[in-house]
Amino acid sequence: MSKCEKYAPYFAGFIDSDGAIYVNIQKPNPKYRNHKYKLVPKVIFSQYFAGVIDGDGSIKVCIKDRRRRRRKTKIGFEFQPMVTIKTDSSVLEIVNAFKRFCSCLGVKPFVSWHKTYVTFGVSGRESVKRLLKAVEPYLIIKKREADIMLKKIIPMMEQGKHLTKEGILEIMPYIDQMNKRGGNKRKKYTTNYFRMVFGSSLGGDRR
Repeated sequence: MSKCEKYAPYFAGFIDSDGAIYVNIQKPNPKYRNHKYKLVPKVIFSQYFAGVIDGDGSIKVCIKDRRRRRRKTKIGFEFQPMVTIKTDSSVLEIVNAFKRFCSCLGVKPFVSWHKTYVTFGVSGRESVKRLLKAVEPYLIIKKREADIMLKKIIPMMEQGKHLTKEGILEIMPYIDQMNKRGGNKRKKYTTNYFRMVFGSSLGGDRR
């Protein structure tokens, strides 16, 4: 079995679900007498990677406790929006295509290789925003998570909400929603966790 045959069912699944292959028909230019209709086959990466994110991706906010680390933050916790994709490490074509897609969007992807799988994606507010804006119209399974990230979490972070205790408690219910929809119901960092950590100090927090 050739490499193409091996992965044919895998790619067929994405094509069936999101129809990323089509032919664009360009009208004749009236300026030219012999100009005819032109058929241009195309593959839209936005649609393709929407299918990949729906199938193997995760939209989340990575939260790190920096209270006892050398790299501390003002509030003690670091919030990092992320879109990650985990797939078989032998499927190099997807990783390379994702790098090209990110280059078109002007964002820098990360890639982490393991023995049997590879994890890749983007992190940071601006990078996640650019990626999700490109694929969100074509998402099906992860569409709600993308909406929460684009319309709630990122705008609140841009306002600096993640830098105050009160602001974190405003953001966390939306992060809880994303985790619940993504199947991550047992996450350590929840709204209740931060309520317990901040406790009675909430009244004295100022920007």
